[in-house]
Amino acid sequence: LLTEARVLCDYLSKIILPRASGLSLFHDDFQLSTSLLNPISTLLAAIVLVVLLVIAILVRKKQPMLLFAVGWFLIGHLLESTLIPLEIYFEHRNYLPMLGPIIFLSYMLIKVLGRAFSETPAFQSLVLLVIIALQAMMLNISARTWGDTGLLFYSWAIEHPDSLRSQRNYAAYLERAGLPNHAIKVLDAAYEVHPYDVSLPLAKLNIQCDQMDEGAVKIDKIINAHGGARFTDGVLYHLEKLTEKVLAADCQDISVDDLHRLYGYIESLPLLDGKGRYAAKLY
Repeated sequence: LLTEARVLCDYLSKIILPRASGLSLFHDDFQLSTSLLNPISTLLAAIVLVVLLVIAILVRKKQPMLLFAVGWFLIGHLLESTLIPLEIYFEHRNYLPMLGPIIFLSYMLIKVLGRAFSETPAFQSLVLLVIIALQAMMLNISARTWGDTGLLFYSWAIEHPDSLRSQRNYAAYLERAGLPNHAIKVLDAAYEVHPYDVSLPLAKLNIQCDQMDEGAVKIDKIINAHGGARFTDGVLYHLEKLTEKVLAADCQDISVDDLHRLYGYIESLPLLDGKGRYAAKLY
């Protein structure tokens, strides 16, 4: 809940000051707040949201559009950005809530232009054209990026180096593109930064099985690699793929007994107890 205060302010900044970079499906690298002062931006974000709401209420008679914008935005995020323990950050949650701030900004722009340049409608039109042109340029950049799968996954991996999902996603793309060695390099680099994530060596092992690599990482090495290993959301996906390959005899160096030991190890990983859905799927 503390983290969501910062998330909401980040959402607002992207609505008020749109940009072509930084947009992604993966935000699992967003820093969590552990208190109001850690990080300090948590307190600042909470103050910003409270001040915005208080001001909107106090000036509601003179400026009802501000209360509409703030209220619409906050109410729109009540479900996904408060107490319900969902994913911390997803930009698509803004689709409906962003209408309030956008309508308010449009209203204020028209009002300011109308007062300051009432006798120069050509200037008003010029300002609007500049805004539309800037938005169109950013849209063009975004469309080109999202229209190229390789460029999209690469940009996500670069912009979110600490996002495990973006790194696994990029590695999976490289493998599909016929670049398994490059995919393994991406996974190895991510594993150096996140040695607690068992899904990374499992993803690497799956690629090595596909390539019939005799130097594939061993199950014992995965099990004994890191004392602080914990369960993450990518483990079951790669475990399921590995199980299918072992049962189909596509991984010559891994036996069913190895799988049993791996399953027992994953069952014992911290954080699995609090994720009943994942535990049920594992069993």
